Amino acid sequence: MIRLKPQKDILAGAYLNRGEAKSDLGDKKGAIEDCNAVIDLKPRNIILAAAYNVRGETKSDQGDNQDSITDYNKAILLAPDYPEFYYDRGVANADLGWTREAEADLKKALKLLKQTNGTSKLVDGETFTFHLDVRSDLEADIEKALRNLE
Repeated sequence: MIRLKPQKDILAGAYLNRGEAKSDLGDKKGAIEDCNAVIDLKPRNIILAAAYNVRGETKSDQGDNQDSITDYNKAILLAPDYPEFYYDRGVANADLGWTREAEADLKKALKLLKQTNGTSKLVDGETFTFHLDVRSDLEADIEKALRNLE
């Protein structure tokens, strides 16, 4: 048997993708485990940020909004120019009734989205490319969430 040691960013990307898929399929425990594996690998900041965000989304889906905000804070610290991280934290803040914080996050998400024209973030390495998509419906979701705060 041959054992390969893939570059940690490639391995982290694989765990991240699998974690997102597990979360989408309802395997929240498995999703969190995969995100924890990414975090333990300590990959590039953008991948690490995405792992914290996916873990935060998964925790929010389970009703653990306070703990999810901790993960969103870490994602934002690592990648402060990515609008979806602010949107996710804003929704968690709104779910907790923290209207002022929610509004600030949602407005920041909208501002960043407009600055980037809704483009994706692409990180290139020598042997690795990571593509962080911006959802096409993010602007509509942000505007709807802001209206719900009124």
